[in-house]
Amino acid sequence: MSSPATEIAGPAVPLKPTPRVLCVQPSLAPPFRKRLGCVDAEEVQAPPLEYLDRYELRYVSANGGIRWHRGWVNVSTVCIGEYVGLEEIDDGIWNVYFGPLKLGRLLDRH
Repeated sequence: MSSPATEIAGPAVPLKPTPRVLCVQPSLAPPFRKRLGCVDAEEVQAPPLEYLDRYELRYVSANGGIRWHRGWVNVSTVCIGEYVGLEEIDDGIWNVYFGPLKLGRLLDRH
């Protein structure tokens, strides 16, 4: 009779290959990185963001803000170098989107 610690519950299941993942340790040796299926951050490219024609597009500058009616509106430093879309939902009220993600609302007071 075997002890419960050494008993195998069923047949061994082969491991499936893991999908390619972004390596956060660039110091790994190239052969090891290849076996893990790692890709460098430079190899990962997000699809371009698309907005409908009714959106106002604004470029998020290096300070994380956009130009709006001769002034600056802070959006997010995460969006630096990307475009955000603004959709007017009422007179002076705009929803701010980063692709399909709604970031917030802009109240236009001019």
